[in-house]
Amino acid sequence: MQHMSVESQTESGEVIERFNGETGFDGSLVYRFPEQEGCCIRFIDWYGHTVFNHLQLPILIAEFEKLKSSLPEDLHGHLNDLIAFIARAHARSETNDGGTYIRFIGKMTVE
Repeated sequence: MQHMSVESQTESGEVIERFNGETGFDGSLVYRFPEQEGCCIRFIDWYGHTVFNHLQLPILIAEFEKLKSSLPEDLHGHLNDLIAFIARAHARSETNDGGTYIRFIGKMTVE
């Protein structure tokens, strides 16, 4: 599994929440999403940082939902957790005028 850190952050970069603590997100799942079908997931960079703002979060959630539907059921739990994480960030952005961001941190490690 190839892991990426994912964080929800304030506008100033302060970490609000980290996804799955030390294990993070299995970044290899990103490459199972057909590039031509999305406008967010395809820009997640394994080696750099990728930030999504409050306007992009509903689209990102929808793309991860679509990705989940194409994967074996044993991977659904991991994506459900990520989708819930992004949805919490989106809910926060609704209460603080859009000041919540999702950052994928591309310093991946290989197990």
